[in-house]
Amino acid sequence: MKKYFSKIFIALFAFALIGFAVPATSFSATGSDIADYAVGSGTKLTRGVVNASTGWVEVFRGIYEKTIKHDPVTGLIYGSLYGTGMTVVRTVSGAYEAGSFFFPTPKKFKSTISPEFVWEDLE
Repeated sequence: MKKYFSKIFIALFAFALIGFAVPATSFSATGSDIADYAVGSGTKLTRGVVNASTGWVEVFRGIYEKTIKHDPVTGLIYGSLYGTGMTVVRTVSGAYEAGSFFFPTPKKFKSTISPEFVWEDLE
């Protein structure tokens, strides 16, 4: 009985070694691919955390933008509603990016929202 378990253990150990060795030998990424992945995933994580934590600034951005385009009353009313909606969009987008930073989606870690950060492209 003891020989039987030792043979099973040796067979499982051999399969485990083969299982760990095959992915290592078939991995054909270059050093620049790994560096691009590391930089891209780090950028996506940072962008996600920043957007999730600064999404509330969209309310003030909306008021500012609508005031510049229209008048102060429209900016205050419509801009605050627009900014509140964009707060939800930016916060959810940031949470998504922070939670999925290790996947290169969208293609090559591009931003899911434009502008990339709330303070960019102010008129």
